[in-house]
Amino acid sequence: MNTRSLILISGDDRITFLQGILTQDITKLNDDEIQFAALLSPQGKILHDMFLVAVDNAILIDTQAAYKDTLLKRLMMYKLRAKVTIEEITPQHAALATQQPLPDPRHPELPHYVPCATHLSPLTLGIPELGRDFEPDSIVALDAGYDLLNAVSFTKGCYVGQEVTARMHYKNIARRGFFILEHDTMPPRLALLKFEDVLGNDMSPVIVDGITYRATLPAWMQPKLEQFKNNRENQ
Repeated sequence: MNTRSLILISGDDRITFLQGILTQDITKLNDDEIQFAALLSPQGKILHDMFLVAVDNAILIDTQAAYKDTLLKRLMMYKLRAKVTIEEITPQHAALATQQPLPDPRHPELPHYVPCATHLSPLTLGIPELGRDFEPDSIVALDAGYDLLNAVSFTKGCYVGQEVTARMHYKNIARRGFFILEHDTMPPRLALLKFEDVLGNDMSPVIVDGITYRATLPAWMQPKLEQFKNNRENQ
């Protein structure tokens, strides 16, 4: 069973439409690279994330199948009078329209992007996945490290949830990070932990859901920890 769904956005207003609701700078989307982006709640929490691919005179959205219907409803809600067509398409349609596989923008060690393929990152990288490691509308984008995963532009104009996201960025607020949790008799998992709770234990061990784990902060998320330490020293 495929875990991904594809939505095609076409029409004269496709760029300005997505530019006003997503975290990415859609004006920079081109044939040579794909974008990772998110649709946030007004409170800055992640509702959906997605890959964006330039396809001829349209933009392809590759997102989790489990949340596809909700995303379609939100896109239609935001459409208003924009000159865009929003439609679900098949993987076969996308395969004919897209170019060669392109690098996954989240992390250089991830496999190249293929439309509608399973894009779950290995737990060894510690990259969170919506639906696996956290639920929609539960985490703000910067706590999840989406700025470090190249999903957020801080130079574009307004978008849904921008106020919270920009405030955390420009005030250098770092509170939490995703840690890899390991246990001798259980499979590894990710958990979003407060830095202040983990630092006292030298990042290991930690108790989550009543179980003691060894906790490691992934390398890609280290800048968040350094930001937290600097803020604490300057208080």
